[in-house]
Amino acid sequence: MKLVTQLKTCKGRKQYGYLPKEVKDTVNRIVAELAKDDDIAKLNSEWNKVNREKLSLYHEKKKPDIPLEDNPEFRSIKNIIVRSATLAMKIMDAEHPQTYDVRGSIQSVVGALCELISKSYGKKIEWLNTQIDSKLRSKIEQKKEAHGLKTERSVRQDIDDESYSMRM
Repeated sequence: MKLVTQLKTCKGRKQYGYLPKEVKDTVNRIVAELAKDDDIAKLNSEWNKVNREKLSLYHEKKKPDIPLEDNPEFRSIKNIIVRSATLAMKIMDAEHPQTYDVRGSIQSVVGALCELISKSYGKKIEWLNTQIDSKLRSKIEQKKEAHGLKTERSVRQDIDDESYSMRM
């Protein structure tokens, strides 16, 4: 409700980057409160773990975990919060304030935050998997072959064999 009242006094675009410092502080406090949720905290810690793995390729020194509200990767969640508050402001102007569904709005913000963290985590893992050097990749292939598992080479060979037999 505090954010809604602050946004009523703001002129111009209702996006996080264009807001005054006091309003940004309110949004950051909301994100910090959302980060206290167990599921979001777990997702954020996994994201930080993957980020540390990525950074370890370039730096020896380990960086501390980035709090959710300070992470530039998730700035879009701040814009989602601002949009939700703007929508709430419009609904409150049109109807009585008692009929506004705060719980539903918060659930949609939390859902969007979880999805955003999950997608970012997936992208980081995918990126890390492409950073494996050829020697390590061949060692992994050898271990898979030793255990009787399909390897990338064997899958490629199967595809080549199929395409060759189709041409014949």
